[in-house]
Amino acid sequence: KFPFKHVTMRLSALKWCTVYAVLSSSVTETKTTPQTCDANSQDPACSSSKAWWQKDGKLQYRSPVMQINTLNFNSTLTNLSNHSLLIAFFDPRSMSFKETKTELEDTARALTELAETGQTLGYLGAVDMTVDSYLMNREAPEATSSSQDAYRGSFKFGRSRFLPLIIMHYRNSTRDREFKGLIKKDAILEFFGRMRAVGKGEQFDAADELNAFFLQTPAPFAVACDPTLSGDNDTEVELARNFSETFRAVGEYSAGELVFVNATEHLCSSVFGPSSNSGPRVFYVRRSSIETSKLGMIRANSNSNLEALTQKVELHQWLRMQRSSVLEQITPDNSWIYLDKPAPLVIFLVDEQDLSARHRGEELFANIEDQLEVQYYQLVWADCKLFGEQFGLHKQCPTVMLADMFEQDLRSENISLQEIEAPAVDQSSPWTIAASASERLLRWLESKSDHLRYRELVDNMTSRHSPKDIDAVFIPNKSAESDSAEEAKEEEDALHGNNATNDVDDSQADSAKVQFLDSWPGYSGTAFNDSYNESTVRQMLPELFHRFHSLLQHMTLLKESYQARYPDLFFNFSNLDRTQALHKNMQQLVSNADDVQAILEDVSKRKKLWKSVEAQIKFVDVLEKEAGTAKVPGATFKVKNPKTLAEKFRKSHQSLGKSFRLLFETLHSSAAAGKLGHVPEVKDVERRAASGLSMKEFFNTYARPGIPVIITGLNATATEEESWTLDFFRRRCNVTAEFVQRNPKAESWGRLQRAGRLPLAEFIDTFSTNLTRRKWYLHDWSLPRFCPASFGPPPFSGYTVPKYFAGDYFQRAAFDGYRHSWPSLFIGSGDTQSSMHIDSGNTNFWLHLLSGRKEWRFYSRRDLINLYAAPAASHFHLDVFKPDYDKLPLARYAQQYRGIQETGELMFIPAANPHAVRNLEDIHGISMNYVDASNIELSLLNSIWGLEAEKLELYTDGTSIPHGLRSDQQPMTFGEWKAKDWTKITYDLY
Repeated sequence: KFPFKHVTMRLSALKWCTVYAVLSSSVTETKTTPQTCDANSQDPACSSSKAWWQKDGKLQYRSPVMQINTLNFNSTLTNLSNHSLLIAFFDPRSMSFKETKTELEDTARALTELAETGQTLGYLGAVDMTVDSYLMNREAPEATSSSQDAYRGSFKFGRSRFLPLIIMHYRNSTRDREFKGLIKKDAILEFFGRMRAVGKGEQFDAADELNAFFLQTPAPFAVACDPTLSGDNDTEVELARNFSETFRAVGEYSAGELVFVNATEHLCSSVFGPSSNSGPRVFYVRRSSIETSKLGMIRANSNSNLEALTQKVELHQWLRMQRSSVLEQITPDNSWIYLDKPAPLVIFLVDEQDLSARHRGEELFANIEDQLEVQYYQLVWADCKLFGEQFGLHKQCPTVMLADMFEQDLRSENISLQEIEAPAVDQSSPWTIAASASERLLRWLESKSDHLRYRELVDNMTSRHSPKDIDAVFIPNKSAESDSAEEAKEEEDALHGNNATNDVDDSQADSAKVQFLDSWPGYSGTAFNDSYNESTVRQMLPELFHRFHSLLQHMTLLKESYQARYPDLFFNFSNLDRTQALHKNMQQLVSNADDVQAILEDVSKRKKLWKSVEAQIKFVDVLEKEAGTAKVPGATFKVKNPKTLAEKFRKSHQSLGKSFRLLFETLHSSAAAGKLGHVPEVKDVERRAASGLSMKEFFNTYARPGIPVIITGLNATATEEESWTLDFFRRRCNVTAEFVQRNPKAESWGRLQRAGRLPLAEFIDTFSTNLTRRKWYLHDWSLPRFCPASFGPPPFSGYTVPKYFAGDYFQRAAFDGYRHSWPSLFIGSGDTQSSMHIDSGNTNFWLHLLSGRKEWRFYSRRDLINLYAAPAASHFHLDVFKPDYDKLPLARYAQQYRGIQETGELMFIPAANPHAVRNLEDIHGISMNYVDASNIELSLLNSIWGLEAEKLELYTDGTSIPHGLRSDQQPMTFGEWKAKDWTKITYDLY
């Protein structure tokens, strides 16, 4: 384990995810505070009832660090287009923010002071990722590649898991690159200085001019020495052209890290020494070489390999491997850069204030630097006060530590500076008898490292650390779609209307219908007795666990619906309790939304639930781990009697199946006997004009009780930009999209299956006329993910979120993966539809129809017992548009709502309501799934059943997001919606 104090930047190599496991014990982040605390609670988290954003005000960088957000981002880039701009994307709860806040503020002050003297180097700004996360996703997606979560075991509540600090550089109003240097004032100012030198490295031909440039510009430098060519040799001319282009491209890509300059070969010979051949050369020059140069000669590493100098990847790799100083400083915020390299890491641990010891260490390493070849050893120094204790070496500093980067659990050796200077002679340790301290250090490093193995491994891994195409990598936000051969063939067939999967029609469904009573999933095999191999049983346990809980959840929903719809008809559901009593991890954690509401209101119940979720996740992790090692000889297992546990799952499966069958046989008998009451008439979905529907009435009359409604008079895309017509999406969304189509035989959500891929513009032009594509459906296609150009540049004013849905909780949760999924796009012909389904996650849903007409059929979630949902699946046996009441008689007793949606209208579908929809004309529209105060309990019920612990913590810890809505909420532009700080609002609807 590599115990750096904290990951203030981010970890780029998955291999090193285990490296920081010690961090959670060494750094304490914000504690969780429950939503409500009892007056006498002993819970430490109840020490304050304030959420994190209420304590001492929300933390931000202070002036002169510019406060940048979604609304002022574009104007800031425009106003500073002629300057370098660094923007720190930060999480105010993280250690990265706390540890770098002062340093960045000092840097901003230094930049301001320089600007006041006429020396404008650049500007520094900051974006709060917990508020402007969509802007972060667009501009700094690197932040989502990892989180500051040191813990690697089974899930635990209350961990530190905040986003890392990412600093991006902008020039000419465009994102340029990520700043990867030290987050220290001097290092950042030097970066700005190097960026100011970009494009100013004209051809030097005089030594005094070159030396003056060196002294006035922050190092390091890459100097290209152009050979003197006659111009008569075509080969030499082509070589010169390739070399010049390669050097320019690599210089552009590496701007800010090095300063690239050109010099004549004559000048290079006088400054660096004569060449052994007539070809081009590149020198890597660091600051110490310039400061210590004698008689005008500068010591620098050089490369004259023609292949390397005319290939971008090779030249970039060579420059990247050079050392900017004998010992580079390693800190928490740049440690990931070294951990991502394969070469062993040599760390000189020394007190940063002990200049004498630092100088001595640098002197020792300088004497042997050439022998410690740069591609095989990384040489760094670290502050002993910062890292010494965590390495267990704080009493031995100054000391040298060698870390083997190829070991998963980091292996290290160390030796103190005192031992190097005056070793006890030991004939068994030859390094102790070397003549000088530098020689002893070199021999010790070689004796403790298998340098021959290092060389082989490093050489094999080197190529992966340079981009394969520097030109492609350098262009910001460039994406390349790599379709498989199968997808390419599929698209080609689609373009010509040759797709066999499009021949499915409703007439084929009859022969495939399954008797509903026989739809309970079958159980393969017999009892788990001695005939079963134990390792085979272990491999089956994870699936048995998940299948059991899926079926138990289905029966629980049927029980709730049965008791709501037929309270006067008794049915014995005690079998559900008996199956759960067979094993502690077969117990259901919550049963319904009322249980969840009680948890939200009671700290003790929340704590109990959290512990139960942790225990069940740990149990599943054990099952999955042991399933993977079941065949490993000598492996030890925590589940001692796998056959006994498997048999409990099997019996429970069969027992629940019997209850399922008996339940519906009883209901069918009651229906045949006329005991289920009257058949309700179909109700029309109510229409309400937005002008007369307040936020409070919508919440209390429709959203909270779960009643669908059509809202008229809204236009979510009529803004100062342009309307979202089909032509708008044809022009803005120049991408390939994936399409679905309905297959009545499919046992999938909405009975939709993958149809193929096409360029969206091609589909828009042909879906009305091409017989194949008339059955294809662009369904719930995320615009933020796949076509962000729809919203235009910041401040994203091309779309307006209706007031009824602006309080979406997804927008308040910085770590929720759904935060930037909607709005989504629907496009389909009048031949498309989706069968009965329930929207995933128990989310509310709305669709604003921009063209065409749609027909909707709805049912309340309380009618689930009458709708023939497939057990532990996502489809329904009932075809609501062609119901077979003879086979599915209970469907008559379900209260159906019908609605015809016209162009310009918005349909609202409450959470967990089964519904189906068909297009009566060619349509396109936009939609959104969301969670707010009206359906938070249903959404969390789904999360608890699915063991989605991170989401559960976000919405129940009382510190991550505020709950509630505002009765005076107004519509918001997309930019306003994405830039809203929801922690600064007082809510009055719950």
